[in-house]
Amino acid sequence: GYEFDSRKVKLSTGICMHFIEKKPRQTESKGLVLCVHGWPDCWYGYRRNIDAICEAGYHVVVPDQRGYGQTSKPREVSAYEIQVLVQDNVALLDFLGIEKAVLVGHDWGGTLVWNFAMHFPERVAAVCSFCTPFFPTKPKKEPLEKHEE
Repeated sequence: GYEFDSRKVKLSTGICMHFIEKKPRQTESKGLVLCVHGWPDCWYGYRRNIDAICEAGYHVVVPDQRGYGQTSKPREVSAYEIQVLVQDNVALLDFLGIEKAVLVGHDWGGTLVWNFAMHFPERVAAVCSFCTPFFPTKPKKEPLEKHEE
């Protein structure tokens, strides 16, 4: 079994967000690692990573993103635009009193953390994204065309 704290909080964005949290017990935290899941997934996708990150000295937070797991599920499609999803995660850091975090994203969560870093660089200590390359907004050349050159 896994031993994590499970919390559900009301954010300034108006949603109730569920998240799993674990803090290092033996040492002072080196900082916060925010793990963002992809589609379709929830916090559970990171269950095997939480202990290792925590044992490395980091405070780990893994939220269920808007529309998933135990987090609010608005019906409006516009409630799921990337800017809105990023703002939920900024609001979560605000709620936790965290100025900067290491962002880890998988799949669609990778797209979210790249956008978070572009729009709120002052809140980001580092970014890690797997299964999701960075694509800038409105690139001068299509990324696949550039790759074929």
